[in-house]
Amino acid sequence: MSNSNSIIKKTNKNPIYIFWHTYLAEGYEEKFFQIISRQLSTLISSKIINSAKEIYVTASPKGMSLIKESILRKEANHLLPKFKFSEIKVPYHEGVTLCKIKEISDQKISKNIEGTVLYFHTKGSSYHPYYQ
Repeated sequence: MSNSNSIIKKTNKNPIYIFWHTYLAEGYEEKFFQIISRQLSTLISSKIINSAKEIYVTASPKGMSLIKESILRKEANHLLPKFKFSEIKVPYHEGVTLCKIKEISDQKISKNIEGTVLYFHTKGSSYHPYYQ
């Protein structure tokens, strides 16, 4: 019989595959940098990034440059090998990232590789007349 006061912890040992959609509108570079820096800090401080097997980032060329700069400023360049960058061209929407999630998931499933998907993006990094 188990003790009702005991706490059972379940640890998820599956790797995490992160998909990070970014959007950088011209003229919003400073705001973009603040958002991606904050998001990167959260990944690092929460230690989620330690369990991440791969981090797929979709970004414009300028966005990629700013993300890499943020990684270096946080002295987290040892994490760079986890990052897999895909360049977004016009049209600039989430479909590129969603297709990447499907592609990578299909690859992992076909090889019976388990894992957890974490998807997020840079909300607030561009002008939107309804929310500004």
